[in-house]
Amino acid sequence: MKAGKIPGETLRNLLSNLTIISDSGVELGPAIGEDTAVINIKGQTVLIGSDPITFPTENPGWHSVIINSNDVAASGGVPKWYSATILMPEHSTEQEFSSIFKDIAETCSHMNIQLIGGHSEVTPAVQYPVVSGSMIGIADNFHVKPTNNAKEFDDILITKHCPIEGIKLLLSYFPNLSQFEGLSPSDIEFLKRLSVANNMDILPEATLLKTYKEVNSMHDPTEGGIATGLAEVTSASNVGALIYESELPIPAAFRKICSQIEIDPLGLIASGSLLFTTSAGISGEIIGELKSLSIQCSNIGQIMPREHGSMLIESYSNQKVPLPTFDRDEITKITQL
Repeated sequence: MKAGKIPGETLRNLLSNLTIISDSGVELGPAIGEDTAVINIKGQTVLIGSDPITFPTENPGWHSVIINSNDVAASGGVPKWYSATILMPEHSTEQEFSSIFKDIAETCSHMNIQLIGGHSEVTPAVQYPVVSGSMIGIADNFHVKPTNNAKEFDDILITKHCPIEGIKLLLSYFPNLSQFEGLSPSDIEFLKRLSVANNMDILPEATLLKTYKEVNSMHDPTEGGIATGLAEVTSASNVGALIYESELPIPAAFRKICSQIEIDPLGLIASGSLLFTTSAGISGEIIGELKSLSIQCSNIGQIMPREHGSMLIESYSNQKVPLPTFDRDEITKITQL
């Protein structure tokens, strides 16, 4: 298999044959596209999600806390407890390990999350630090927003610019943005502002959105980008989608970079934005409420009946084409340069 997510069909087949143990406490178990498991423990709704940091990044400790926090937030919960496994390559220094550990601890403290345990070791199995974490959160049951609850003719919205995580990673690979043609100094400054740490946290918008009964589904688009996130929503909810490329909040400056290094921003890792669907008619109010919190939000399309498939209306041709799919995240093209 190639680097990236395990193919969805492979996982789907494995999950379909998974032995289900009778347990009334499990309200939502493993499923394609779901950000967390949902468990009822003595009347308390508990959310559990796991994600690793496997791409080289300058702050793997901070990054691991953020993406796992986002999974819980995207499900309608509040992240509370974190467990992390840190795998260091051979010849790492104690200082390098200590830096990652302290980064995890400080990020947790800043976000009012308790670090509760984990594991650490040096192993020849990794070439650079890998941090794999599990976040536990709590939620009011009526605030839980699973991926699988998108409804036909819902509006599809996404917060902020995207793909924020992809922009951040690309800037770590290409710190000298002036090497790209067509970028003005203001373009470069804008992209650097988008990549700052606080833009990756979706808890502020999720905290607002979960209170709307009209918001049916929320999802954290991570590896595989916006396109894969949309595919996970439509697959989990057994629906189709119609997306307007012109409404996708991908900065023009970032499109210029992607064009020059031959990657598609639709397939680039995208945590930092919150993808959600809501009953038609309420989108304008939600966009306004988010704006009052200084959070941009874009209405990018509609949920359609399953038989319509997932389609993209191209901005340059106004033609309807299938929404692109990605077997692996576009960032892997950069890691192999």
